[in-house]
Amino acid sequence: MKELGLRRAMIAFWRTRFAARRLEGVERRSGAGAPRQISDADVERAIATTLEQAPTNATHWSTRRLAKTGTSQTTVTRIWVSGCYVLTCS
Repeated sequence: MKELGLRRAMIAFWRTRFAARRLEGVERRSGAGAPRQISDADVERAIATTLEQAPTNATHWSTRRLAKTGTSQTTVTRIWVSGCYVLTCS
């Protein structure tokens, strides 16, 4: 337990889930977490703008500049990071 940084309660939780539902109990649930607040159309628009248009008076898009087109800077960052839509991804 210590080698993995896990507490006894967490191990007990997952063992119980596995015992009750076998592998289904430990698979990642697709509906976990809060529902997404941004629509597919908004994501598509941000990606298309990033890849297909040049910003006015600039050589590349920044999160702040793209956010001025209709979404928040944080959302732009999340979209870019999720799909690596910028040249500096690693």
